[in-house]
Amino acid sequence: MKKLIIFLLLSLSLILVGCSEDGTEIIDIQSHTEGLYLLSEGGQHLIIIDNRSPCTMTAYDSSVSFDGLTDGDLIRIKNSLILYSYPGQTTVYEVEKLADGERNDIDSNVLEELSSLGWTVELIP
Repeated sequence: MKKLIIFLLLSLSLILVGCSEDGTEIIDIQSHTEGLYLLSEGGQHLIIIDNRSPCTMTAYDSSVSFDGLTDGDLIRIKNSLILYSYPGQTTVYEVEKLADGERNDIDSNVLEELSSLGWTVELIP
């Protein structure tokens, strides 16, 4: 009986210690990703990773700016985990332009796939 009480007290202590102040803990894993920038006609910012995998980018806060970027520019972002929907989704903490690019640098198959899913992107003739 004494062992059971000690076990229950230890278990309760571990549960209480494991909880944060509000009962939740957010784990924020950040990484760096490189790809080509694309702005959809609806105003959504995308990064095309390895010129085949589009991913929507949401700015973490007002300090993150996509100003000065044009379609096809090579960028590096500091981002959260990528949610693997299609297109993928990620939160961006920093944006760095690595090189100028052109819209023709983006694989036309990626643009066609996005368009077929209802994304408003200008197709390259």
